[in-house]
Amino acid sequence: MSCPDIYIAPSYWTTPHTPEYGNTAIDVGPGGTSFTQGINRILQVSVRNRGTDDSPNSRLQLYWANPGTGFTLMGQIDVDKLIVVPGGDGFAVDGLTVNNFSFTPDASAVGTNGGHVCLLARVQNEGSPGGACVAQGYTTPAATDARSAIRNIHVYAPPPSPHKHHIPAGGKANGMNFAFAAADPQANMDESRIEIRALDPARDKERLQRLVADQGVFHTLAHRHGKFALPDAVLVGEGVERVVLPRPVMTLPPKTEALQSLPRIGHLGPMSNDYASRLLVPGTKLTETKKPLSLKLVPGEMRQIIVQVVPQSPQTFHAVTVEHKGAKDRPIGGLTIIFVPPPELF
Repeated sequence: MSCPDIYIAPSYWTTPHTPEYGNTAIDVGPGGTSFTQGINRILQVSVRNRGTDDSPNSRLQLYWANPGTGFTLMGQIDVDKLIVVPGGDGFAVDGLTVNNFSFTPDASAVGTNGGHVCLLARVQNEGSPGGACVAQGYTTPAATDARSAIRNIHVYAPPPSPHKHHIPAGGKANGMNFAFAAADPQANMDESRIEIRALDPARDKERLQRLVADQGVFHTLAHRHGKFALPDAVLVGEGVERVVLPRPVMTLPPKTEALQSLPRIGHLGPMSNDYASRLLVPGTKLTETKKPLSLKLVPGEMRQIIVQVVPQSPQTFHAVTVEHKGAKDRPIGGLTIIFVPPPELF
């Protein structure tokens, strides 16, 4: 017999864990990663057990959160699930329990980062397994934690009336902008850095194929006749908006009813050039990402970071990866942004 070893992933993670932002142990169902405000969906979270002993009672939670290099829990999805994860056979088959969560996105999800948010699942033992075994639970950063899972989704507003049309800001001459929150949930005071680069179809083909394998990404891009390419330029700059979370939130998440009252950065997600330029720190400008952006965050601090891509043409897509690292390459978090230029209509 062996101690319980629970994890949220489709297969067992070995140490050190590779950062994961598209964990399919959070099953979003046939609708893929595209959600619509007010439309209910059933999500399934699979928790597995590598050990042969059953886990003790464990608490499984699912939240939607701000996308960024650290996570601020914005809203709990359904109620906590109290689960027991059965043990595996000690050889090829791990124990498994699958849990349903009911999720109806509201206007606050649409209004956060233009609807681009993350799902965050986490599991924690309620007690010790007994004997020489120790209790297990989620830790930070979530992207490298075996008992946490992250999956990016997009929540859209209900479709507008047929006579209303919206042409996205940006384009070949102007560039396209996306703002995210940089945060370090471990509350370290050491210098950190943001590394940003565009994925090259020649060198990063396998990584791009994994992105397109996501059903929501595939269907979005399939409506356009284009292909991935390197952009003409990738630029980055710090925005003026930043918040500091109360210290208790850093160690103990607030109750669900208090989540909406937490301070948060007001402008994240896609934005026009005019908006992006007005949000930059006074006296600074967007600069090409030839070297990492250095940050020294106080505990609980979240900073607004703006990325701009100058697209090659309206027929090209551009994927940009963001990696936030601390001292000695300690992984903090990251995200991947896909820029799709608006079509030339005239």
